Amino acid sequence: MKIRITLLAFIISFTVNAQIVNYLENSPKWRQEMWFGGNGSCLEINNYMYYINGDTTIGNYNYKKVFDRHRINYSWMASPPSYMCEGSTFYDRFSILIRQENNKMYVNNQGWEDLLYDFDLNVGDTLPLTYNNRNDGIIVTSIDSILVGGSFRKIFNLSEGNCGSGLLIEGVGFNSGLLETFPNAEFPAELLCFTLNDTAYYPYYGYKCDLSLGLTSQKSRLSIKTFPNPIIDQLAIEMNSSDIIDQIMVCDMLGNKRKLKFLQYTGGSIKVDFSDMRAGIYLLQLMNRKAALTTIKVIKK
Repeated sequence: MKIRITLLAFIISFTVNAQIVNYLENSPKWRQEMWFGGNGSCLEINNYMYYINGDTTIGNYNYKKVFDRHRINYSWMASPPSYMCEGSTFYDRFSILIRQENNKMYVNNQGWEDLLYDFDLNVGDTLPLTYNNRNDGIIVTSIDSILVGGSFRKIFNLSEGNCGSGLLIEGVGFNSGLLETFPNAEFPAELLCFTLNDTAYYPYYGYKCDLSLGLTSQKSRLSIKTFPNPIIDQLAIEMNSSDIIDQIMVCDMLGNKRKLKFLQYTGGSIKVDFSDMRAGIYLLQLMNRKAALTTIKVIKK
């Protein structure tokens, strides 16, 4: 009887321990994008990638070194153009230290350690205050899952996010990025792609994820073209999908949302009215009756 009980306890213990995945192995990379400025001024588009390169020990903890490979492109949104807003900047440098303990991730920034993520959450739980979350009112509303590198990871749907699209992916981070502040409606970042051993798993398995910093902000299986961009009065949207678009929500950098008026809708071609929108950067969410199909960024002059 004792042997059976001991064996059962071992199996249960092994099963529980087997569920803890090493989030920082297999060369994880986070491909991201962030826009600054607009509103008739200098537009700064940041294309960058976090990746792990080496490790170190501080006290009793082993950390992974996170580097940031970064390109910033500058363009002037008003005339006459300014010589201060041209060209691009590139750097590749150390960013922060990171480690995992059970289902939590911690960062060490210049000697100070802080909780980055706690993935041991249930529906109804409140996100803890962390290195990149200073909002104590974000609730887990539901939990889905995604297959990443041979193991299922939880996707926590959150009550708040950039224009209502808050997600927390186990071992990956917010859909706004690994280290970026969440939520941040004024300067929202975007996690375009997450890879292990150069294989993409988020947002889709096998999705084309060019880590050479030449990737555009397109992050959907849909093939979508928008023009003109920057927008003057009207925006045309063309896509290769048979999905019916019921509405298009537009969100500014302060988190304000409204529906866009359809001027024309024929097949995969849509025209919407932007004439009464102020100059700046906007997120457009294309939606059918079931869910949001994709989100795209546009600029209004």
